Amino acid sequence: MHELGIAESILDTIRLKSKELNGASIKSVGLRIGALSNIVDDALHFAFTVIAKDTEFAYVELEIERCPVQIECLDCGRRSAVADLHFRCDKCGSGRVEVIQGYELEISHLEIESNSAEK
Repeated sequence: MHELGIAESILDTIRLKSKELNGASIKSVGLRIGALSNIVDDALHFAFTVIAKDTEFAYVELEIERCPVQIECLDCGRRSAVADLHFRCDKCGSGRVEVIQGYELEISHLEIESNSAEK
């Protein structure tokens, strides 16, 4: 289960960011995960819950945005989404395509809450 290693990396990242955010707490972490990344959302949520337990980040929520697979045809240049892992250009039918989206695994945003009272 490589989701455990990914969850550890996410926790390490938010620990570092938390140090930069004096007086603020992290409420949620937005993730962009590509359809070809082989990451199981439930397994990642579970792994993060386990490793964050008993830390100041135990209540941080993971918000996952799934990124569909997109290709670019090397013959006609058309960009299109891939359905059912059919890696062919939907315009010219060429199989000479490059995957331009679908392998992402990135933190897209953090939701923070200031601990100081704003006036």
